[in-house]
Amino acid sequence: MDKNIPMKIKPGETLDVILGDSLQLIQSGSGYRFSIDALLLAAFVEPRKGERVAELGTGSGVIALIIARFFPVREVIGIEVQASLLDRAGRNIRLNGLADRVRLVRGDIKRIRRLAEGGGFDLVIFNPPFRSAREGRINPDPEKAVARHQLRAGLREFLDAAFFLLRNSGRLDFIYPAAKLAELIFELRRRRLEIKRLRLVHSRKSTPGVLALVEARKGAGMELEILPPLYLFQNRGNKYTREVREIINGNYFRRRARKLKSPLAPFIKGGMGGFNR
Repeated sequence: MDKNIPMKIKPGETLDVILGDSLQLIQSGSGYRFSIDALLLAAFVEPRKGERVAELGTGSGVIALIIARFFPVREVIGIEVQASLLDRAGRNIRLNGLADRVRLVRGDIKRIRRLAEGGGFDLVIFNPPFRSAREGRINPDPEKAVARHQLRAGLREFLDAAFFLLRNSGRLDFIYPAAKLAELIFELRRRRLEIKRLRLVHSRKSTPGVLALVEARKGAGMELEILPPLYLFQNRGNKYTREVREIINGNYFRRRARKLKSPLAPFIKGGMGGFNR
């Protein structure tokens, strides 16, 4: 992190230290705040050395920042439609000294052809809104509403944008409700995107899968690797499992960075915090 950059925290915002002091993150105190879904997705992706990465709906920039901090990628592009989140993401990039590795673009993913070059990315990531406009109560806070409900874009628009951005054999990584896997597979195959890795997320060992971590590849064959389940909580109480604690405190990412010999790998220990469950 660049200690020489002044912290420009606006009224109503918080400054959170996450991943064991590896990153600082400016967030809204009452509006949109990243959830554990973002950390699980960041832990699932496998960015490779020298790759170009795009994130659709980057929000406050947490996933883009994690990738730029821990993985030796060439560049990360974050695309975001909401001006308030884009402003926060920009300050977070500068705060963490990653302006040379993360670039932001404001725009609607439904107009992706105006925002970035087609076929120019090795990896695309998104954590889309899960609920349709007809599902449940829409939050009165506009940041939360767009992040949770498909008010501006739904799964189809995210997949269309990802397909446009990816090179042939490029990878798409995202998280989505496990109950909607049938719809998801149908929509992926309509776009020549084939699931290659799948991991279900369960609250506990005794409960059904609630989320699916998915990696699809553009123009790939039909072979599929199903990974072991990820359990959030221990069987009793509300204590996270060891695997999830290692993700939240940043140890998981530091180990991967050391293995990849990433030049930005930090060696700092610390605690957990900064996100909404």
